[in-house]
Amino acid sequence: MSEHDTVMTAGGRAEWGRLVRIGDGLSTVAYQTWSAVRLRIQDRGDRHLTCFFTGMDEVTDGGRVTSGFGHAVMTEHDGDELWARVDWSIDGDRDIGRFTFQSGTGKWAGAAGTVTGQLFLLPSAGESSHIGFYEGHGRVTLA
Repeated sequence: MSEHDTVMTAGGRAEWGRLVRIGDGLSTVAYQTWSAVRLRIQDRGDRHLTCFFTGMDEVTDGGRVTSGFGHAVMTEHDGDELWARVDWSIDGDRDIGRFTFQSGTGKWAGAAGTVTGQLFLLPSAGESSHIGFYEGHGRVTLA
């Protein structure tokens, strides 16, 4: 196993389900996201993957996500999968996503490490549809 600096960029679309009130001015909502991901891995080059993830967000009445989590499966063209958990938080006015890699199949078996970065939300495509772009950096351990 070796550790590599990794840059992750992604763009995609998230769909929210029905909001459920959990407090004064705060709701929770299930989401699912399809995106395209590029992992730029030191000494390994670029890897391009499709990514599907689903999870739960906490959302203010104004539509601002305050925190959330999800689980992702990233699939490379040869069918090998990379699995991750993602945790969302707010730092000032920045939406922060931390991807924690949790193994996978084929070349991704045993993968570990984290990438932390910022989510940039673009104008909404509708009340329950959101488009975003993610940029992050971290270290990933691979076989």
